[in-house]
Amino acid sequence: MNEEIWKRKITLKDRNWILKLINEKEIRQNSFTTREISKEENDKYWKKKLKRRDFEAFAIFSGEIPIGIIRIDKKIVSIAVSKNLRKKGIAFATLSPLNLKGCTAEIKPKNIASIKLCKKLGFKEKKIVFEKTKG
Repeated sequence: MNEEIWKRKITLKDRNWILKLINEKEIRQNSFTTREISKEENDKYWKKKLKRRDFEAFAIFSGEIPIGIIRIDKKIVSIAVSKNLRKKGIAFATLSPLNLKGCTAEIKPKNIASIKLCKKLGFKEKKIVFEKTKG
């Protein structure tokens, strides 16, 4: 990747490309909400969240192309990067300059990449997450 990686605050205008990103198969699998997100649900979410003071969100770009998002919701951090750009250090490069002191990340045990990322960022493992997947 030769393009510069940069980020800016998310606006309501970003909703459509974000919806496409967050509905990628692997992102849904690693999310605690595994079902596909509808356009209406996504629109409602961003309209509500962007008004809150305890919520920050950043769009990640490679040049002019949006490639990911960072959310910090009530001090809980999450990141999603487009499937063809994972494992290139983008998550670390965009999260490490942020002040994440006092933040947590809720990660499924099978999401090894995110666990490694959080350890690299200096997060300490605090709790075990249980999830019921069937029945």
